[in-house]
Amino acid sequence: MSPKIVYDKKNCEGFFVCSAAAPDHFDEDQDEQKVDLTDSKEKAENLFEKEISEEELEEAIEAAEGCPADVIKVLDDDGEVVAGPKELPIES
Repeated sequence: MSPKIVYDKKNCEGFFVCSAAAPDHFDEDQDEQKVDLTDSKEKAENLFEKEISEEELEEAIEAAEGCPADVIKVLDDDGEVVAGPKELPIES
């Protein structure tokens, strides 16, 4: 299993910290005041996932740790949360 980013778009508050930290993974949508997780799959309504490489892990962790809304988490290749909340708001 590859590391992955999991993103709760519904509860994003548009601070854009993630897009500054990891611009290759997060695109700003100024109209919606949220970000889009690039090249991701919608696993449930407004819950997106994207596999990343080990080389991209540090940047993804920085994005998750910087998110004031706690709507991004990063999983390692064992599926363990290494950054962000254990459970996203949309998952509770």
